[in-house]
Parts: sequence; C-alpha cells; structure tokens
Amino acid sequence: MAKLKSRKIKKYAGKVCDLEIDKTHSYNIEGLGVHNSAAGCLLSWCLDITKIDPIRFGLYFERFLNPTRNCLTSDCEVLMKDGSYKNIMDVEVGDPVQTEHGVGELVQKHERELNEDEFVYEIEAENGAIVKLTGEHVVPILRDGKRIEVKVEELKEEDYLFTF
Repeated sequence: MAKLKSRKIKKYAGKVCDLEIDKTHSYNIEGLGVHNSAAGCLLSWCLDITKIDPIRFGLYFERFLNPTRNCLTSDCEVLMKDGSYKNIMDVEVGDPVQTEHGVGELVQKHERELNEDEFVYEIEAENGAIVKLTGEHVVPILRDGKRIEVKVEELKEEDYLFTF
C-alpha cells in the first residue's frame, strides 16, 4: 500500500492502451495496481468474453465496453512474471504478467489515439511510483478501511493505492 501523494493533470498526445489479463482484473503498472477494464463490462461477462462477473466481484463496471477506457500512456511499464518491467507497447498476447493474485497471461491489448479534448492524470504515490492514465481508468484503492475501485478522476488525498 502507498498513500496517494499527488494527482496532476498533464498534456499528452499519442497512443493510450489497456490490457486484458486472464483470471484477474488488476495488474501492475509502474509499481501500482491498475484495473483490467474489459473485465468491468457486464456485457463481456454475459457473452463469455471474460470470466469475471463484475457484479459478483463488486467491480466498478459499465454495461458496455467503453472505448475511452483504453487509457494508459504509451510510456507505462508493465511488471512481468520474471520481475522485469516491459513497456506497455511491447507487451504481447500470451506474455505472463504479474497480477494482484500472482501471474496472469495477457489475453488482449487495446490501443487508441488520445482525443484532443482528453488529458491524462499523473498520479504519484508516497513510495515514489508514478503512473500516467486518463481520468476514466479505474484503480483499486483502500478508502476508509475498504478496498474499492474508483476512476482516477475520483481519487482523494486520503486514498491508499495498491502496490504489488
């Protein structure tokens, strides 16, 4: 766990992306836990695209896939099974990724260009970890003693970010 130190709005132009990891919905970017957004889609679960029931697991979910949720900047580093970090743009389907519950395999990578009217947040934890993502991205946090998932734009100063 690491307390949120700051959340700043940054200009960014370029690609943003998201990863879908099997058997879990959180993985490690730059030392912080982030959410597997495709798993939060109720329709994906109903159509057996993902095995994670967002209602059963209490996930922050939407009824349909949201294309604006592809939201990690292209300079993010993903923690791999062997303990090394790999640029998110270089991670390939089948790569073993370190997750909140051990190891998962990358099933799908989603990429898009950031829209001109969008911006990214740079969030920094007290342990020095820094990650850049759009406000729509969901992160697992500890707030008031409970593990919940919130959009980056909803983070509060008293929140604790998950590290693994």
